[in-house]
Amino acid sequence: MAFQVQSHDQLVKAVMQHEQAYIPFFQWALPGEVRELVDTSRLKPAPSEFVDPHQKLIADVVFRAPLRSGNGYAVLPLEHESSAKRMTPWRVLQYNTRAITAELAQNAGNLPFIWPLILHSGASPYNQPTTLSALFPSQTQTLADRVLTTNFQLVDLCRLTDENLEQAGGMASPFLLVMKHIHGANIAPLVSRLEPRLRDMGRTEPGGHFTWSLFSYILNRGRTDKWDAILRSGKACVRPQDREELTMIAGTLEHKGMQQGELKKAVEIARNLLGKGMPVATIAEVTHLPQQQIQELCGSNGAPRKG
Repeated sequence: MAFQVQSHDQLVKAVMQHEQAYIPFFQWALPGEVRELVDTSRLKPAPSEFVDPHQKLIADVVFRAPLRSGNGYAVLPLEHESSAKRMTPWRVLQYNTRAITAELAQNAGNLPFIWPLILHSGASPYNQPTTLSALFPSQTQTLADRVLTTNFQLVDLCRLTDENLEQAGGMASPFLLVMKHIHGANIAPLVSRLEPRLRDMGRTEPGGHFTWSLFSYILNRGRTDKWDAILRSGKACVRPQDREELTMIAGTLEHKGMQQGELKKAVEIARNLLGKGMPVATIAEVTHLPQQQIQELCGSNGAPRKG
């Protein structure tokens, strides 16, 4: 049975196993000065044992490539985030130190060149700091910035056009487009647009794994009222041995859709009761919704926070 992709991170890890995805992705995403330094055509995933001495993974995926000068190499940790987090610059610093520690354990000598990259595919644009100094009290930020120069590069899919993402090429383009649009109300038009390309990719063995990862992710995380069309496209693009599994996922999601309908009804009831001034605790008993979820509804209709 093929591995089912159910989360954003799982898709990143599944797709970034393929050379046809990660090489065009990095060649597209990295700034020119880094591409001039690093031989991205020789980019390879870091060994599976590429962890720090405490056996902590350095990032979602880590890549290595030689420098064009022939004197040294680069380490490129890639971390996915579906929501902006204030402490990400601190985590990036930890990734850097873990990567250096792991490299030094295997290759004593000069430190590797490290270029961490955060791939953000949230429902809204990234709105948190990208520098470590921004996490310090305002009166110390200037000095902190001089000591801690740890800006990370941000590829914010929310702010990039589809035309820009198409420039990545290879498997990277459909991967990036799906991740950008997965939070939208209807993923079906994008799937229809990508289907001819994905059919061609699915004819090769690496492409078969890629299209399976993409469609199992779309079925699990996408939104649309055209699931039959999505399933037809998926069956046309994945390998024959994976088609039955896609059908099973779709059947499971049909049940999930019924549950989501019941949840939507409960939320509507809660919103109406809030408007009538009923206490949050009472509404929770009536609708079986968590009190926190009900409290979040208060701001949407101006009802007072009671309970």
